[in-house]
Amino acid sequence: MAFIYNTGHFGAGIHRGATRHLAGVLPQLPSRDHYMKFIVWLIRVLVFVLLLVLALSNTQSATLNFLAGYSWQAPLILIGLAFFVVGLLAGLVSSLPAMFRLRMENGRLKRELRVARETPVAVEEPPMPPLI
Repeated sequence: MAFIYNTGHFGAGIHRGATRHLAGVLPQLPSRDHYMKFIVWLIRVLVFVLLLVLALSNTQSATLNFLAGYSWQAPLILIGLAFFVVGLLAGLVSSLPAMFRLRMENGRLKRELRVARETPVAVEEPPMPPLI
């Protein structure tokens, strides 16, 4: 029979019998995790409702003037959403070089590790003490 305790760190997981209880280590209560998840979801829902109310209260038309006489007339929340999407795309595009560099380095390190595991380990003899 296996008992699963969530202790919040790596190496924890399946423990057989009551060995942890006998060692004086009590399992962490799972209700704390449920409360934290509930609080996180509650905050998410509140932020969503707040942004929805903000969007519904800013439906009046606004004009955005560009260079060379161009203009765009749309609801204010749509203009804000457009700027949010443009900023999101700019952030993603700016992170691509670092992501590709890290992927290439990860591949190089994996190849080096594979080569290091395949090469036999040469055990060197310690040097002989000097003769007197």
